[in-house]
Amino acid sequence: MRKPGVEQYTVITPKLKSRTAAVGLNVLLPGAGYLYMGRWFAGIFGGALILAILMRSSQEHFFGVWIVSNLIMAIDMFLLSSDRQYKRKDFQ
Repeated sequence: MRKPGVEQYTVITPKLKSRTAAVGLNVLLPGAGYLYMGRWFAGIFGGALILAILMRSSQEHFFGVWIVSNLIMAIDMFLLSSDRQYKRKDFQ
């Protein structure tokens, strides 16, 4: 029953994204995890930057560069996911 002068709002909360899926996507294709999490600029720019670095690295350093870049992106995904969960708890 509605009271006069009171508006009702429906709050739509976005589905939480899987941190594991985001990290896995970044391992397969740099930047794809960011796109999955909704960070379009970071996904496109970061993915292009990582791919450019990998293309310019020598063959003996390729695996090390790949591991370090994925580690950095995994840490960032963890922080991004934690930040979104914190904001969501704040909102409720």
